[in-house]
Amino acid sequence: MKWWGWDGPSTRWSDNALEAFDLLTNLVDCWGGAERYASPAAGWCEAARKAIATFQSLGMKRIALYGAGTHTRAIGEALMDPGVEIVGIIDDDHRRHGQRLWGFPIISPAAALELKPDAIILSANSFEDQLWEKTAAHRAAGIRVARLYGGAEPAAA
Repeated sequence: MKWWGWDGPSTRWSDNALEAFDLLTNLVDCWGGAERYASPAAGWCEAARKAIATFQSLGMKRIALYGAGTHTRAIGEALMDPGVEIVGIIDDDHRRHGQRLWGFPIISPAAALELKPDAIILSANSFEDQLWEKTAAHRAAGIRVARLYGGAEPAAA
């Protein structure tokens, strides 16, 4: 952060500035030129692109992502021109509802049920199993849910 002009505790950044910094560093990670400097974010972007393309090939046009954390902040490149409508980013933290990430609204799981997306992509590498469990009502409502990294429902299903 010092390299970007933040000199430690004496400089107070707002939450929005910290999120902007986070987004910028994740973009640098995704767009890094040398493979040896690539972070896991590049692989996360590719996994998200593949899931979006799979749903698009199945005729699904309205997609939501579940998780407004580090993973979703890191896959911004995959969301810039996805070829589908991203109807929202689902998050369990009610304090984030109504905010935006990558220009998409952050919504509650209940709001996602009301929006009735064609599919939901679980956007987390560490909490995928928990998010899968939290989408039981969405799956029961006929909304397809894709894991990016494994488990019961592969991205291509």
